[in-house]
Amino acid sequence: MQAIDIKDGLSAKAAKWKAALSDAATGPQRIAAEVVSLANDWERYREEAEGQDCTTWIRKTIPPYNLARFQRLMNSANKLGDYAKRALHHQAVIFVANGVPAPKLEQVKTALIRKYRESGNNPVTLCQAHRIVARELDKKAKPKVCKGCLRLEKILKQHGIAATE
Repeated sequence: MQAIDIKDGLSAKAAKWKAALSDAATGPQRIAAEVVSLANDWERYREEAEGQDCTTWIRKTIPPYNLARFQRLMNSANKLGDYAKRALHHQAVIFVANGVPAPKLEQVKTALIRKYRESGNNPVTLCQAHRIVARELDKKAKPKVCKGCLRLEKILKQHGIAATE
C-alpha cells in the first residue's frame, strides 16, 4: 500500500509542477528547490517511477526541463534571494546570478526590484536584465564588426585609402 501512496505522491508533484510551469516566466524557479529535493531522495521513488532515473522521469513529466536546469535555477535563485522567484524571468535569474560580480550584486538587485515595481509587478525579462546590468556596471556596448569588414579595412589601408571615406 505504501508504494501506491508514493506513486500518487509523484503524480501529485507532477501535477503541481505542471500548474506552476503554466507561468513560464517565474514557474521554473518557484519549483526548482522541490525538484532538486526530490532528486536527492530519488531512490525512494525509483521503483514507483518504473525504474527510471530521476532526470529521465523529469524530462518525460515536465518537458523540456531537466534536473541540471533546475539545479542551476535553484543555486542562482538562492544567490539572489527570494525576490528572484517572483521578480525575474527564469533566464534572467541565471544571467544575473552568474554575470554580476559579487561587489555589484546588491546594486543590481536594487535596480531590478525597482524595474519590477515600475512595470506593475511583471517579471523582469532577460533583455531588460541585460540593459539594467549593463547600466549598473557602466558597461558600454562595443560596436560589433564582422571579420569580413576587418579584412576589407586592412586591404583599404594597404592601398592607402582611409576606411571612413
